[in-house]
Parts: sequence; structure tokens; C-alpha cells
Amino acid sequence: MFGFAKNVLRFLLWLDFPFQKPIYLLKVSFVALSFQMSFLVLLARFLRRCLFQVVSVTGALKLRLI
Repeated sequence: MFGFAKNVLRFLLWLDFPFQKPIYLLKVSFVALSFQMSFLVLLARFLRRCLFQVVSVTGALKLRLI
């Protein structure tokens, strides 16, 4: 009985082996994509603040406040 269970377990592990690399690659791709998304969000926030500062400075120059 235990020999049969051991063989079934080996078969299931063997069956899972070909799918380990694609699953690993999907996990790595998901992590990379999430880092890229967070980087783009931070970049967009930074650029929006820089643009606001430029608009503020040019507006102040037009009003001769600087």
C-alpha cells in the first residue's frame, strides 16, 4: 500500500516539474510588473509636482513677484 502511495507521489511531483519553470517565470514577471507600475506612479507624481513648480515660477515671473 505504501509503495503505491509513494509511486503516486512521485508521479505527481514529476507531473508538476514541467510547470514549475513557467509558474516561476510568471511570478517573476508579476513582481517586475508591480515594481514598474509603482515606479511609474511615483514618476508621474514627481513630474506633476515639478510641472506645478514650473508653472508657479513662470506665473510669479509674469506677475513680477520674483
